[in-house]
Amino acid sequence: LLYLAKKTGKLIPDRLDLEWEMMQWLFFQMASIGPFFGQFGHFYKFARDKTTDDYGLNRYTQEAKRLLGVLNTQLKDRQYLVGDEYTIADIATFPWVNALDFYQGKEHLEYDSFEFIQPWVERCMARPAVQRGIKVCGFDS
Repeated sequence: LLYLAKKTGKLIPDRLDLEWEMMQWLFFQMASIGPFFGQFGHFYKFARDKTTDDYGLNRYTQEAKRLLGVLNTQLKDRQYLVGDEYTIADIATFPWVNALDFYQGKEHLEYDSFEFIQPWVERCMARPAVQRGIKVCGFDS
């Protein structure tokens, strides 16, 4: 994503300070959201009956909630992660949040208590390119 954004000059802020803020959120997704939401999904949906204790599920539930709190705070007065500009940070992050539906874990994470996240996901999902991608990948069936 970073390579393509730099090459095309699209989906990346023009101002250097906003570009670095976008990088911060992109790396936040790579280091935290992706790995921890993936582990949450694994222990919640796929491995719940394969472990002898609740350690994994509890650990990743608490961390997923913490990360949702960080996102929620960031999105409180913004349309996207970097102000009102949709960037590759949003592109990299919102599918992981949206995947909580696939993991059937939103209720467990008290997702509705993070009031600014779902409107952001809906804004991202409504973008024409996202809708085209959903159709191409067959996720609309």
